Amino acid sequence: MPPPHPRSIWNPAAEIPSTTQVRPCSSYEDDDDHHHHHHHHQETTNDAACFPEQEAARMAALKRLRHKLVTQCAKQQHNAKPPTLAMERWLSRESLQRELSTTTTKEDGVIKDPILPSTGIVDDGLVKDLSRNMEYTEAQSIAETLASDAKTAAERISKLSGTRESSSPSSSNNNTAVKAELKACTKALKKASKAVQKNLQTNGNDDSDESSSSSSSNELQKSLTALHEATQQLDTCRQKIQRIQDYATNKNIVLDNSRRPGICDVMLLQADGTPKKPYLTISMNHLIKFVQLWQFQNHSTSSKVSKMISPKSIAQSPMTAIMEMPDGSSFLRYLYCCLSRYEMIKGAGYQCAMPPIAFDAANMELGLGTTVECFASPFNCRYKHYCSAFPDLERKFGSLGSFFDDSSFFPSNGSFEANPPFVPELMWAMNAKLERILSHENAKALSFLVIVPVWGANGIGNVEELEASKYCVASSRIAAADHSFCDGAQHKALKQELRPSSWDTAVILLQTPQGSEEWPVSQSKLESVFCAALKKSKTRSSLADWERRGVGKGGSGGGGTSTSTNRHHHQEGNTKRPYSSTTTTAPSSSISPRSSFRGKKTKF
Repeated sequence: MPPPHPRSIWNPAAEIPSTTQVRPCSSYEDDDDHHHHHHHHQETTNDAACFPEQEAARMAALKRLRHKLVTQCAKQQHNAKPPTLAMERWLSRESLQRELSTTTTKEDGVIKDPILPSTGIVDDGLVKDLSRNMEYTEAQSIAETLASDAKTAAERISKLSGTRESSSPSSSNNNTAVKAELKACTKALKKASKAVQKNLQTNGNDDSDESSSSSSSNELQKSLTALHEATQQLDTCRQKIQRIQDYATNKNIVLDNSRRPGICDVMLLQADGTPKKPYLTISMNHLIKFVQLWQFQNHSTSSKVSKMISPKSIAQSPMTAIMEMPDGSSFLRYLYCCLSRYEMIKGAGYQCAMPPIAFDAANMELGLGTTVECFASPFNCRYKHYCSAFPDLERKFGSLGSFFDDSSFFPSNGSFEANPPFVPELMWAMNAKLERILSHENAKALSFLVIVPVWGANGIGNVEELEASKYCVASSRIAAADHSFCDGAQHKALKQELRPSSWDTAVILLQTPQGSEEWPVSQSKLESVFCAALKKSKTRSSLADWERRGVGKGGSGGGGTSTSTNRHHHQEGNTKRPYSSTTTTAPSSSISPRSSFRGKKTKF
């Protein structure tokens, strides 16, 4: 099969070699028990773990938190605005504090929410972020308020797990109202039908004079109009009943592509059958991708799926394909939940990905093969297997699990790409995990192509540590003005948009000795092939030009937005004062805190 067009959003035909996973323990009771393959790993994931109503409530709660952050900042410091992406960085830091979450669970009295910071503990990183624009005590006060509100919201949302509104008073009232409306429609229809029949008989009487004939004709027309209106009312009532039935039978996610060509609204029905705002959106191209990912992952593992719908049929009409899928309702619920999760963490410039041309260069010209992404999502993944932030949902779409979860990801062989969200604590945690993987006693042929920003004290320190690693075989840096990334909101756009980079980027290739033999790459080859491909991706002269491309295409629309305040992609939280070691606590994989890297270059 020929390679995909470099502008295509993903490469479904790529074959991904199987990689062996190891549990990073010092000893094992059974040698045969500590190896398993990515492709055979199946986590128990069912529809009981997917609650669109809960995700909608979580979205609303996070929206209130964002609003409170803005209003509290304005109140404390003369209309001050919170630093760009302060909320996103807080969420990322909190995600490193907890183990991988499958659903909202409770352990030791603490709610574990997949998005909301739920411990009630004030985040030092958020305080320092806010201190850039106000006094430390004011920042501390705001952070305390947000931590308390987030914990309360998480506790409330956890109680919604698995609940429906079908038995609520409002639902009963809606059902009663629809029944009354149906009764009224039926009565009006009968009355209009009788009137039409009567007027037809009168109108057909040959003995009537001209004036009475005209009167009969008018009466017939009136009765026909009444019949038409009654029929329309009955159809409207039928649609309401159908929506209520869909909700009651768990078919409560609907698609609508009538609002914008090429864009599909994904809506959650309420108990009364009406769509709940906000409407989530996905492009038809990405909807096709989601259906294909779902089929790849679930065809051989689910008894519900008896047949594969052809790629051609999916591409021609993804909405029809979903209707024909035996598990179409389940697919829609997972789609809605995935969309809502990434809507919550925002980041049009925050969830950027490497452009397709760079992936293809790494694969074919650089010779690294199909590099499995360590930080991706179903929206921006290049291949059908990847690591992601929300495996409780995304395993249904090919996710291997979280990069930071050792039970899901600790390979002893394979070729990978790591382009993490540019949050200092998360990048330092990535360094620690890479060190443990590459230096593990069972490590064999391993390769990690790492893409990180070069900014501030934290960013430069992170890059320098990677470049100084004993596993670094090649590295290079690319000026911000010379390259672009795929925008983080690409799944909402008709066409794939490439966002100019806000900062210089470091490209670092880490390999074990066996990895260097299997995928030999020199410094000059890295620069002439991969870095050159990244430079070819540049489509606009500047980030400011990209922001001015118009609201309809995702820009600011006016040209009045300052580039300095919209550096969403590579924005560091605090370049003046490094975060304290208390802001990064190891998750389940025992990741070292930030302080273990300060002031030295670890050889790993």
